[in-house]
Formats: sequence, C-alpha cells, structure tokens
Amino acid sequence: MKYPTLSRQKPSGFTLIEIMIVVIILGVIITMALPALKAVRERALVSTFVNDFGTFEEAINRYSLEEGEYPADTTDALFLEYIRNDLVSDRTVIGGRYFAQDSGTAYEIGVNGYTVNDRIAIMIDEELDDGNLGSGRLTGGGGSIRLTIEG
Repeated sequence: MKYPTLSRQKPSGFTLIEIMIVVIILGVIITMALPALKAVRERALVSTFVNDFGTFEEAINRYSLEEGEYPADTTDALFLEYIRNDLVSDRTVIGGRYFAQDSGTAYEIGVNGYTVNDRIAIMIDEELDDGNLGSGRLTGGGGSIRLTIEG
C-alpha cells in the first residue's frame, strides 16, 4: 500500500508587496511624464496658433494689396474670399475669435476672448514678436491680443 506524500506546492500569483511596488513604480513614471506631456501639448498649441495667425495676417495683407485698403472687419464678404472660412467662423485653438480693425492710428488684427493662460500668450508673443505682451507689435493680455500690421 502506498501512502500519500505531502509536498509543498509553491503558491501561484503575486504577493501584495509585489503589486504595491509595481504601482509605486508606475506612479513615479507617470509623475515624471506629465510635465513633459503638458509642455509638448502647449508647444503644439502655440505652433498651431502661430501658423493659423500667419495665415490670417497673410490674407489681410493680400486683401490690402489687391483691393487697395484693409477690410473693415472679418465679416467683409470680399475678405472671406481671401481666407479659409473656418479661420474666421470657428473659435481659434486658444479660444476666442479673430478680429481685424482700424484703430485710428494703425490697423490691428488679433484674437478677442482667448481662454488660455497668459503664459501661453507670452509663448505666442515670443514666436511672433519680442516675448513681452506689453510692448512690440504684438500686445495684449487679459483675454485679448493684437498685432499691429500698419503704422
């Protein structure tokens, strides 16, 4: 007659300590990655806006050259032939809408009602002007930026 032998089988699965270590490591990795991802997102936002703003400024200048004057505003039917319709009808990537106006001393284009923080607005100023929203061709703050295109 054979007697059963007692054997110790190694339990399968992970221990609570092993799972906690993995969670801690993932937490550290995510904590280190989030600021980098935020910076990349902000740079992409600034680049997209600068590109769209350049397109808007180019359309204004082309209109001026061909028509002999600047458009009264962005709803001018003739001006809409010079620009992609979505640029003047949709919100910009930073929020708000484009405007074009004669301020009396200069012709200005810009965005009213942007919703990004002023740090991103300064990043935009660094790309287009001098990095200071209080001086230069691009000025503004508090939800509005404007670029002087005629002195």
